[in-house]
Amino acid sequence: MLKLSPGPHKLTLTAEGYDAKEVDLQVQAGTKVQQSVEMAPHIVPPPPPPPVAEVTPPPPPPPEKHSKVPAYVTLGIAAGGAVVGTIFGVKALSSKSDFDNNPTTEHADDTERNALIADMAFGVALTLGVTGIVLLTSNDDEAANKAAKLHQPPKGTLRVLPYVGRESGGAAARFTF
Repeated sequence: MLKLSPGPHKLTLTAEGYDAKEVDLQVQAGTKVQQSVEMAPHIVPPPPPPPVAEVTPPPPPPPEKHSKVPAYVTLGIAAGGAVVGTIFGVKALSSKSDFDNNPTTEHADDTERNALIADMAFGVALTLGVTGIVLLTSNDDEAANKAAKLHQPPKGTLRVLPYVGRESGGAAARFTF
């Protein structure tokens, strides 16, 4: 209960956990005023979310430099094949000469075997030589190739493809312009 002097009054009501409420009263002398006041619970707004830092993805790694070692190894094996082919070619010619002077089955077999080994070695040398040259001269950077094609007029293209079969071997070439 609250005793007030007659006249207008402005009361501010507060309670822990509730919003403050103002009430206007007109008090007359010798009267009792009864008033019900409903107070709203105080709602604390949630704190704002912390600022989100923009995450920029790391730059892509630089393109890897491709090793020329496979090209050098392939060319080295091709050179070895050429040496073996030359040695057995000379042996085939020598055994052919021996066969011409003294025709025997042994000389004929030696000539045929040495010639076959020489042919196979030269086939390997040619195939791996072309492959090694292609590996050595090819540019692996696709982005550079695309950019170069955008800024330059089209040029002729030479494609060399080695092949090996059961009874033959060689290379095929295609030139476009």
